[in-house]
Amino acid sequence: MDHEHIGHPIAGDEPITDPTSYRDHSGVESRDERNDHDGPEHCGTGTEGRAIVDVRDEDGEHLLLVHDGVGVAIMPNETVDPGEDWATVAREAAAGYTGVEIELEAILSVGTVEHTVPEQDDPQMTTARAVFRGSPVGGEVDECKRAADKGSDEWRVEWCSELPDGISAPDGGPKRDLDLVLG
Repeated sequence: MDHEHIGHPIAGDEPITDPTSYRDHSGVESRDERNDHDGPEHCGTGTEGRAIVDVRDEDGEHLLLVHDGVGVAIMPNETVDPGEDWATVAREAAAGYTGVEIELEAILSVGTVEHTVPEQDDPQMTTARAVFRGSPVGGEVDECKRAADKGSDEWRVEWCSELPDGISAPDGGPKRDLDLVLG
């Protein structure tokens, strides 16, 4: 797959209330997944889903959140609550977690996540998951995110074209998201 040309273009300020409506658009990867949980209170409870954003600069490098202690990297992402605009949440996630302000350019992937709990045949609930692409338009990486020991949460931000040495993607959705954009 040509990673330069995946996704469906969107206007930078276009509100998105239902990302799954893009699943049949050209260039948008459609995928569904299942998350098994121990009980009825879990990551999807009371939410519409999760907005993930691939921030890519003019050199083609991606802005990743890296946790060296755990050995993982993820893209900026945030839970979308009922009634929220997915595009706004994606932009705010990038700025809030990194300090970098972005303009959204495309929606890369959409799908659903069936959340299941033990001893129930049917999903307890279904949420959406959307991966957006954006480019920096302002700001810079926050001082507290330039090194893991600078902030309180041990996450740092790194511009990279591939996963840093000794770092992997968490299994499940985060790994599929990074595979989509990094190749």
